[in-house]
Amino acid sequence: MKTTHHILFISLLLIFSCKSESKPRTYKLPKENLDNTLLDEVKPVLTEDIFWDKPNDWLEKDKDSFSLANYEIPFNDNYANLSITKFAGDAGGIVANVNRWRRQLGLEPMALKDIQSNALIGSSKIGDFFIYKIVSNNKNEAFLCSILPIEGSTIFVKLKATIDIVNSLEKVFYEFCSSFRGTKL
Repeated sequence: MKTTHHILFISLLLIFSCKSESKPRTYKLPKENLDNTLLDEVKPVLTEDIFWDKPNDWLEKDKDSFSLANYEIPFNDNYANLSITKFAGDAGGIVANVNRWRRQLGLEPMALKDIQSNALIGSSKIGDFFIYKIVSNNKNEAFLCSILPIEGSTIFVKLKATIDIVNSLEKVFYEFCSSFRGTKL
């Protein structure tokens, strides 16, 4: 008897829930941002113990929940954007992060040995950093990205602009990354 009631209930539910419309129903779901899937699981570490020297002409912009700082860098009649983030651990590692940045520019992923051979190594008062220049000729966009591993976390500095601006700001970016320190001077 119970089975008959269940079948009757399900049948009635199906009959009343289905409409006989000629147009199919469509649904919109929010698009998932796959570029940050590795970082979605990593919580940002926002601390007050890291300092850097920014050039006077850099304009401070509003921070988002992941950023320690965001800057707009004027350059001729244009500008570059720079963000600084800090995450616990290695935030997925060098390969995952460099290839995520490459995907953002529509480029194919690279193997670790190729990534390492293209890295510029610098030093700051809180440790060595690695700079990766990623260029998309098709989009006329480029990134300068720095990865600075420190005890228990990683600092990322990302400059985004046109290829010409990125090429012109390489030395300034290197000097900026070199200025990171653990205490105010």
